[in-house]
Amino acid sequence: MIGGDTWENLVSKFIFEPLGMKSSTFVTTANPEKINLAQGYRDFYGDFHPVPFEFSKYYGELCGSGCILSTAMDMTKWMTFHLNGGKLSDGRRLISEKAFKEITTAVNTVPNDMYTYKYYTKPKVPVTTAISGYALGWRSGFYGGNRMFIHGGSTYGYRALMSWYPDADLGIFIVLTGNDPNYFIRQVLHNYIFDIYTNQTPYINSTATLCSFPQPWYDYTPNTKLNVTKSLAMSRQKTDYIGNYYNPAYGHIQVKGHEDMNKLTLIYGVSTFILYPKEAKDEFYGDSVGLTKYLFNFYTFRFDIECDNPYLEIPKFESMSPPVFQKSPDNANRALTIFNSGFDQLIFMVVLYAVAQTRTF
Repeated sequence: MIGGDTWENLVSKFIFEPLGMKSSTFVTTANPEKINLAQGYRDFYGDFHPVPFEFSKYYGELCGSGCILSTAMDMTKWMTFHLNGGKLSDGRRLISEKAFKEITTAVNTVPNDMYTYKYYTKPKVPVTTAISGYALGWRSGFYGGNRMFIHGGSTYGYRALMSWYPDADLGIFIVLTGNDPNYFIRQVLHNYIFDIYTNQTPYINSTATLCSFPQPWYDYTPNTKLNVTKSLAMSRQKTDYIGNYYNPAYGHIQVKGHEDMNKLTLIYGVSTFILYPKEAKDEFYGDSVGLTKYLFNFYTFRFDIECDNPYLEIPKFESMSPPVFQKSPDNANRALTIFNSGFDQLIFMVVLYAVAQTRTF
């Protein structure tokens, strides 16, 4: 262990305490009954469902910023630290000037398929939000020609965005519960606040409002729920599918029987899915149930049972090259403890939770 202690203790000792971030803690260690935590919600095609804290705790086990619970006041201290070039409020350095430069110097480029290229770039919209570089945790770019560092976060039930502008001496932090596709709320609010603060005329006005964006510049249609038929019969015996599957990167999956003869049960990490046969042979639609109900939408689980080495594919993980989970030939009836698979390994969303206040947008 490089730091000689847990990640949580190291962050508390070297960041939270020096910066006076007294209200910040971690989803992995916090007692939800003793903190004023905003309830996260999952927008499931227009219906809002609370995200269980138990799932958020499991999801945050890798820590990073997706593990942090904080407040709006503490986030002002974090932004001020960056605007001060790595110094504390009394002028003392928390990190060296060299280290701060390394944190904020781009070491890679950002692909041009980010949300900002599609919805926030001239000539379609009046002002360009350009994100071109990636430093150590910060994306770098410009808003209307003004230098900007920005870090967004999305996890189940929460959305966040922080940006700071060295030349304007301004930091902006927005967090909300629910969904925010393409940063339509967060990014537009950041742009609007920057314009107001710097005495510029906002392009968000009575004609183009926060509620209507990206119109009138772009047409946008939210995703709609698929109409899934759940009464089809299986194309082969259940026992052909039942067993344990494994992928070296994604971990273990267990497929079990279900009390309904035309359904299967799939277990992956803390997630359980009921599988319904689709019209395509050996393909299933999955409904998440239990702890992760309404959180995941996996429309296709694809088996290949007839090959020499039967396997399972889940295109949702990677549509261009779905990971292959090989079926173990001798473990169909062996109990499997799934503890290191799934969403605690490869999916790493970054979010900062605000607990000072819950707002409804």
